[in-house]
Amino acid sequence: QAANHNKPPVDAKERMVQITRQKVGGLGLSIKGGAEHKLPVLISRIYKGQAADQCGQLFVGDAIIK
Repeated sequence: QAANHNKPPVDAKERMVQITRQKVGGLGLSIKGGAEHKLPVLISRIYKGQAADQCGQLFVGDAIIK
C-alpha cells in the first residue's frame, strides 16, 4: 500500500535525508528514470509503514541526487 507522500514541502530546496534499510521491505520506495532514460532518478512510490515512509522527509517526485 502506498503512503500519502504526494505533497512535497513548499520550500523545495536540496536536502539531505538518511534512512536505514529494514531487514524486510528494504527502503520502502520505488524509483523511475535514470541515466539510461536521460531523466533524473525520481521517487515514484513510497510504501506505507516502510523506512522511507517512517522518516517522513521523502515525497513522490523527489529527485535522488546521490
